[in-house]
Amino acid sequence: MLKPEDVRILDINSSFWGVETQTLMENAGKAVYKLFKEKYGSGKNVLVVCGPGNNGGDGLVVARLLSKENSVKVFLLKEPRTTEAKVAYNRLITEGKAEVIVGDLEGLKSVVEWSDVIIDAILGIGVHGARVKEPYRTAIEVINRSNKDIISIDYPSGIQGDVIITPTYVVTFHDLKEGLLDVAGKIRIADIGIPKEAETFAGPGDIYVYYPRPDKNTHKGQRGRVLVIDAATFIGAIVLSALSAYRVGVDLVYIYTYFNSEKPLRKACYISYSPSIVVVDDLELFYSRSDAVLIGPGMDREIGLFDVIKPLVDVISENKNIPVILDAGGLTLLKEYRDDLTDADIIVTPHAGEFKYLFGYSPGNTLQERIENARRAARSWDITVVLKGPVDVITDGRRIKLNATGCPAMAVGGSGDVLSGVITGIRAKIKDSFKAAYIGAFITGLAGEYAYKRLGYGITPEDILTEVPIVLKECLENPTSVRRVV
Repeated sequence: MLKPEDVRILDINSSFWGVETQTLMENAGKAVYKLFKEKYGSGKNVLVVCGPGNNGGDGLVVARLLSKENSVKVFLLKEPRTTEAKVAYNRLITEGKAEVIVGDLEGLKSVVEWSDVIIDAILGIGVHGARVKEPYRTAIEVINRSNKDIISIDYPSGIQGDVIITPTYVVTFHDLKEGLLDVAGKIRIADIGIPKEAETFAGPGDIYVYYPRPDKNTHKGQRGRVLVIDAATFIGAIVLSALSAYRVGVDLVYIYTYFNSEKPLRKACYISYSPSIVVVDDLELFYSRSDAVLIGPGMDREIGLFDVIKPLVDVISENKNIPVILDAGGLTLLKEYRDDLTDADIIVTPHAGEFKYLFGYSPGNTLQERIENARRAARSWDITVVLKGPVDVITDGRRIKLNATGCPAMAVGGSGDVLSGVITGIRAKIKDSFKAAYIGAFITGLAGEYAYKRLGYGITPEDILTEVPIVLKECLENPTSVRRVV
């Protein structure tokens, strides 16, 4: 059963997978037209009441199709606002035979009385808050008092508000929607061509819907605090991960370091033009202040780290409400101290070899094997697994997402550090480890594609890092235009 946010994600992700919103709108209109033909035939007086959004655009398609065999009037509560609805309106004017009435609520009652059947294309999922605003409120009340047959498109208008259309039929799309079973009317679920990949793979719609935008009153510390714990021989990896967290919008990144590497780290941060990365000396204090913690970049699991690992396990155990991302050498914590970390909120990011090291069995070769084995590992260990590969598999044991972004040019040392930093930064902002993991994988992979398109095979992790905020910006500002570039 789909929630309103799922519907928006599917719409955007369909565009990413090559099925444009305009195509979905046309198919939606055809589905409603088909039900009308089955139930009412032709030669009817049909009133189509449209709002300004894409639900109204669906109604304009229906009006165009019905106008060839029926007497059709279109009542526009407001003029079309979206690009797709404007296209549907222009096609109605040039190809249809309907009479169009714009915004005259006084005249709505008379055209309602004239009609045999009313098509409700006023509001889709766009009502937020208890009270439905004008002119939609009056339109819904007038239609409900009419005692005419009503066909609602996708949702009865007002379903999230305090007044709601009471339809005879609802034609909804792709799958059953949350709340529909509570309203009157018979429900038909229509396939309008949403690709399977829009639901099973991560896409720009997930970022658009789930990424929290700061408001004008946001101050430092409210957009996420990340702690990166360094017990590493490769200091550059730590800085890469820390910078990656910044690039997805957190505003404070701390590094806690073992092995007397504080001075080299400070120098590395300065060289990377990142004096805002704070090297701290109180692990327990800054751990408790953080929204997400990353352990592992630059750590070699073959080097004896057990003097470091056991105290870390103790701190994690005392702060199980704070999510932990384990990468590279950090996976040793979970392998050696699994029982101590029960109930901790953990994300792991292994490639195939690390997966076998951690869980004791191969993830498999086929995609289906990788899905099943990743899910098995996540379920049995109660963690979130990001199994890296040509297609990433992300699962918490219950939910599964795949990620197809990325390219061979990303097979370079340090790209995994960017990924773990991005996931940690997103997790500091999104309070769901599964969603943060697959969104982070999508962003990093697409950033790698952008870097490859710009520079070719000789890209560095820093090049990927540069593209991360560009990907994020495009997904937030113009998500239906985001495309893979390789």
